[in-house]
Amino acid sequence: LALPEGGKLFGFDRDAEVMGVARRYFEKAGVADKVDTRVGPALEGVKALLAQEGPGTLDFIFFGEARRGTTWIGVG
Repeated sequence: LALPEGGKLFGFDRDAEVMGVARRYFEKAGVADKVDTRVGPALEGVKALLAQEGPGTLDFIFFGEARRGTTWIGVG
């Protein structure tokens, strides 16, 4: 997982079982310490993360959950 020192990947999923499977794979790949997995809707989760950590916390956001299409949002 190509992240800078102290970098973090945040993953959101509405399904706790699916997220549990993802966590096991992150652990097996040896990158669990770089991945913060959260159960719940991604948009609400990202909003909460930004409110908690402040602007500039995220470099890039990809929402793959949109059923009508994919949404890309760049955060500076």
